[in-house]
Amino acid sequence: MNEYVNKNGTFNHGKWLREKSSNNEINEGIKSNIMQKWDTTQVIEKDLVEFINSAQDASGAELTSKIYIALKNATEHARRVIRKG
Repeated sequence: MNEYVNKNGTFNHGKWLREKSSNNEINEGIKSNIMQKWDTTQVIEKDLVEFINSAQDASGAELTSKIYIALKNATEHARRVIRKG
């Protein structure tokens, strides 16, 4: 099992980001990173697409699949937050 995936199969993006944040290559060519504010939702979407493409190029379909699951979980969380108001 990948060191960034917990026993439930959930990708731990926070752990991955903390450990990889010291490596500047991850943000190379990307306008912003997760710790900065974005100007528009279009910039967020563009960064996410670039992140997914970079992950696919670097690590292949397995990591990309895990990112998909993490984004799906984050989407569900956002939906719950919106419903709470």
